[in-house]
Amino acid sequence: MEKINVAREIKELKNHLAYSKNIGFFFGAGTSCALNIPNVEQLTNGIDAALTGDFKTHFDLIKMMWRLLLHLGQQTLKTS
Repeated sequence: MEKINVAREIKELKNHLAYSKNIGFFFGAGTSCALNIPNVEQLTNGIDAALTGDFKTHFDLIKMMWRLLLHLGQQTLKTS
């Protein structure tokens, strides 16, 4: 098993950062929850609670269609 030279890797990262203008970092899915940032389910529920009128009607229709598609997909997988 190859050992990692941490000092060399940090120096290489520092070198890359010195010349980069646009940098992006990808963190795991739980990162936002650990920082008390709402996850997708919480955002969706917040939007659902805030909608009114035609927006709420259309949102509920989309949710119903999504659940139907999920259900049909599960049935198809069971019969395959």
